[in-house]
Amino acid sequence: MGMKEREISLVDLIAEILLRWRTLLFVMAIGGLLLGTVSYMRSASTVEVQNAELKAKE
Repeated sequence: MGMKEREISLVDLIAEILLRWRTLLFVMAIGGLLLGTVSYMRSASTVEVQNAELKAKE
């Protein structure tokens, strides 16, 4: 049950991790912007409906 030894370059390992994290952070930022926009649009339409109801009651 002999395990083969492999040499791992720490610089290459760190570079791979940083490249993947950069992509992940980019995707998360885009998703946050999209979800924030959707939330804002839904809130804006709710406010419009509530304002229309208040004006109808007056």
